[in-house]
Amino acid sequence: MGRIDFINQNKRNILALFAGKQYKEAYEKCQELLAMDPTLTDITELKKKIENEIIKTNKNVIKEHINKLKPLWKEEKYEDILRELKKLEFLDPNSMEIKKLFAEAQSLYLKKINTLKEKFLKNEDKKIKELFEKGEDEQRFLDELFYLEKRNPGNKDVLKLSEKYRWLLIDRKIKSKRDLLNSEKFDDIRNFLIQLKKIDEHYSKIKELEDEIKKRELESKIDAKKEFIYKSETNLDTLLKLKKYDKAIQVAEELLNIDKEDKQAKKIIQIAKAKLFNQTNKETVKMIKDAIPKLKQEYRQNKKNFIKI
Repeated sequence: MGRIDFINQNKRNILALFAGKQYKEAYEKCQELLAMDPTLTDITELKKKIENEIIKTNKNVIKEHINKLKPLWKEEKYEDILRELKKLEFLDPNSMEIKKLFAEAQSLYLKKINTLKEKFLKNEDKKIKELFEKGEDEQRFLDELFYLEKRNPGNKDVLKLSEKYRWLLIDRKIKSKRDLLNSEKFDDIRNFLIQLKKIDEHYSKIKELEDEIKKRELESKIDAKKEFIYKSETNLDTLLKLKKYDKAIQVAEELLNIDKEDKQAKKIIQIAKAKLFNQTNKETVKMIKDAIPKLKQEYRQNKKNFIKI
């Protein structure tokens, strides 16, 4: 078969396919011939004719499918509509009608989702609020919040709702323990704050309480230190007046353990040590003087028991 006969035979085949509305196969045959010889103008024209027919057919298919979507619009099945329009877009990517319908369906779908979301959150809020206001079973209340978060992982609105009620619970517990928080039972307060952190460690009010308690505890220690120093210094004066120098030295050393730079304590230690030394010497001399008469008497009675040097 010669080249011309081959081309003519293929052209007849293309026309037959076109007549049978087998546009895809006819179009592919045109592409094959033009790949072999791009100068075949009659085949080029036939290809354009097939393209126009495909566009026309696709438009009819699109129109037919769009009409079939009407019940879905009434039923508000926007997700299904979007899925079908996406398929139709393949037939005509430039269809303004498809683009318009897609944008409309997308807008209505988002609106529907937001409405359902609001309804869901409203129902959950109502249910949790009832549990919170009853205040009968705190663990059940916390479990409900936990399962709500687990059922909706990553849902920011759910996390926000859960956070709101966790904070409300913490506020209620703080209010109930106000007497404790105002006291100086700092160990008990710290244990209470640990329990609050188990509910939500990120609540800023817990951090504020921790800072407040640390400040008060420090102030309490400073006050206790001042009180100790005041009483100790008063005792020092008394001890010196009573000539209890050893006790004065002991108290002064305790003061220096608290404040190594306590000038008063340093001064008193020096005074007390000097006076204690003098006092001890005087007591020793007195003891010896008091013992001399007795020793002389013993010597007279028992000379042989004494060693002469």
